[in-house]
This record gives sequence, C-alpha cells and structure tokens, in this order.
Amino acid sequence: MPARVHVLVDSQPLTVEVRDDDVIVAGDDAVPLRVVGLGDGRYRIDGPDGAFDAIAAVAGDRIWIAVGDETFECRIGTQAASQGSVDAGDSLSSPMPATVTAVPVSVGQTIEAGDVLIALEAMKMELPLRAPRRGIVAALHCHVGDLVQPDVVLVEIRGE
Repeated sequence: MPARVHVLVDSQPLTVEVRDDDVIVAGDDAVPLRVVGLGDGRYRIDGPDGAFDAIAAVAGDRIWIAVGDETFECRIGTQAASQGSVDAGDSLSSPMPATVTAVPVSVGQTIEAGDVLIALEAMKMELPLRAPRRGIVAALHCHVGDLVQPDVVLVEIRGE
C-alpha cells in the first residue's frame, strides 16, 4: 500500500505518494519520479525530463530539498494548508548546519518572489535561500562567514 503525504512546497500544496519503486508528486499534473537514496542525504531523481541529483535535510515537520541552484522548503502535514493561511511575515532558516557565503540583500530592501536572500554552503553544495513572495527584508540575523544551525531564523520578510 503506498504512503500518501500532503506537503506545502514553497507555499504550493501537493500530494506525494510513495510507492515501492517510485514517488508520484500530484499537483496540477501527476509526475512519476524514481528516487534512489545515495546516502548522506543525497538522492538521484529520475523523471520524464531526465535524471538529476538532490540533497535533502529534515528538521521537524520540514524537509529542505536542494536541486541544482534551487532550494525548496516542504512542510509535512496530514492535510495541506491553503495559501491564505500564510502569515503576513515570513522567516527563512537554514535546513542544516551551513556556512553563510553571501547576503545579497539589506534591511529595508524590496524583494521579489524567488530572489536569493542568503547563500549557504553545506556538504560542498551551495544552498540559496529564496524569497517565498514579494515583500521587504525586515531583519537579517547573519553575516558572510557565519556558521548557522538549522531552525535559526536568518532573515525576516514582511509584506509591503
């Protein structure tokens, strides 16, 4: 029997069904993926557009997945929340112990969804933390060179 989990991926509700040899991600379109664990939080994902590598870290009810130069935050729950339940303010934290390599924004700066707010390095991979939505950088809690821990807020965002 497949396991079904409801997740929020960057505030988008999805259903993930884990089967014996593949994973089905159901959103607007069902996409069959084959996920193979390589150890140390690394995975090989085979899908309709080819294969790619990813790393994942789990912290509480969140899974952080880095694929190439993008990082996705997934929140696990029994029922995916609607986008309207997101607070007016957001905060971003590291998915794992990492070193801050860049902070290309400043407090008070207007940002767009997808802008890189903090760049981290962990396990020899760069992990960009991207803005989940348009807003203003309300606070920065790290500097280049800092070693940061999971679930420690690094940047706070507020609505315009």
